[in-house]
Amino acid sequence: MTRYSTWILVGAALSVGCGNLSKTVPRSLLAGLSVENKLTLFEAENELAIAWDEHEQAMHKILEVKAATTEAQDQVSLSREDKARAEQKKNV
Repeated sequence: MTRYSTWILVGAALSVGCGNLSKTVPRSLLAGLSVENKLTLFEAENELAIAWDEHEQAMHKILEVKAATTEAQDQVSLSREDKARAEQKKNV
């Protein structure tokens, strides 16, 4: 199998894997690959799994930051309300 064909298989594996990591390259396509090309494909699948995990961690962190931002904004609003009440009592 040519190097070009190998990269087509790697690309297919990556594109299939992006939506759902449970997808794999069909055995019929693997049969024609050399050991070296199978290792290349395996490495690409591992890199995809690592990238997917990092993506999930980043998305989780984004949600945490958004929640913390909302909480901080709520605290700022409460502080402003407290300040306004304190100023009203001071002026009375």
